[in-house]
Amino acid sequence: MALPRIRVHGPELITRAERVGLARTLGQTEQSLDLSEPAHVSGWKAIGTDGTLQGLIVDDALRPAMVGQGAWAASTSEVFAALYTSAASAWTARGIWTHQITVRDGDPIETAVASLGFGHQQAYGAIRTQAAGHKDAGGARLLARHELRRVLPLVPLISTHQAKSPVFAPRSDRFLRELDASFLDWAATDEVVVFGHVEGDEGDLVGFLAIDTAESVPEIVLAAVAPIARGRGIGGALMQAANAWAAARGIPKLRVDWRTTNPDAQRFWMRAGVVVSARRWSRTIDPEPM
Repeated sequence: MALPRIRVHGPELITRAERVGLARTLGQTEQSLDLSEPAHVSGWKAIGTDGTLQGLIVDDALRPAMVGQGAWAASTSEVFAALYTSAASAWTARGIWTHQITVRDGDPIETAVASLGFGHQQAYGAIRTQAAGHKDAGGARLLARHELRRVLPLVPLISTHQAKSPVFAPRSDRFLRELDASFLDWAATDEVVVFGHVEGDEGDLVGFLAIDTAESVPEIVLAAVAPIARGRGIGGALMQAANAWAAARGIPKLRVDWRTTNPDAQRFWMRAGVVVSARRWSRTIDPEPM
């Protein structure tokens, strides 16, 4: 990869005006225009030979290991590579060995990200609801508040599955201990709707899907099917119920994200018709010499 005709400065002050101006120039507002950030942040700037700002990476003081959505903008892959070279040097000097970046699907910057040793970790996308709005959802239906405790045996399945190969993303013991209470507190709010799939003479709950409606585009946050019930179309029925609910309320799409290192999740969401809009890439550096 050829080095660009720029110089990288930093870490130094980056103003909100610089972030917004560069983002608008590059059409990368999803990555860089985050008005929730402070007016002034620290980071690295790529300055062209003509003195123009060609790119930047924000050094997030709260999550310094993250080069995430809202934290970067670059005119070319080469500019990003030069910026990351400087940022990574500073992060590893501070003992930060895991670096992450969220990139819009199809952005040319992916070339530099891949060549620098990053790999896909998370996908973000949305599914349109109109097409599935009138299909039969089978045994899937909206759960009432008093039924939420029936979901609790299924909630840990997500963490258990993601802790195993090939995902290798275990949760802390504290997270698992508090999981039931935190789920019930969250699911009982007015912003959350939970669908369940009931089957059998005993009315067993064998799958669930939870949607958070707090944002302008509601998000599918949790979904799981009991191991004994997998392969019977229950996940699809839950999606049909969610789509019908959304379509009836004029909601054109639902957001979702998942671990791309989880083959089951990857296969399910692709079959469900999710259109990927961005991916999070991750790189973990081994500090031990070879």
